[in-house]
Amino acid sequence: MSLEQASFVAQIVSALAVIASLIFVGFQLKKASSAIRANSSQAHSGLYTDLVRSIIDNPEFARAWSIGINDPAALKEGEWVQFVAYASALFRLYESSRVQ
Repeated sequence: MSLEQASFVAQIVSALAVIASLIFVGFQLKKASSAIRANSSQAHSGLYTDLVRSIIDNPEFARAWSIGINDPAALKEGEWVQFVAYASALFRLYESSRVQ
């Protein structure tokens, strides 16, 4: 085998190695994307649980939330602030869930 033929063989082998490494990187990126998506989903679930827990653990806020859902005008000023802040956080969570 001449030096020129060995050079061609080496080029083919190196091209195959580059292709194999690109395929490997593609699989690794796919796995990393799946892991990030799963972590993001778990974080959203945790945020939703925390939001719901604020109603469950606080009977006064649960009452204010119930009144605000049915008749927002019946809320006192402090309750109105709580209601709007909670609703904003809830809608922001829904928005980020949709974007995800």
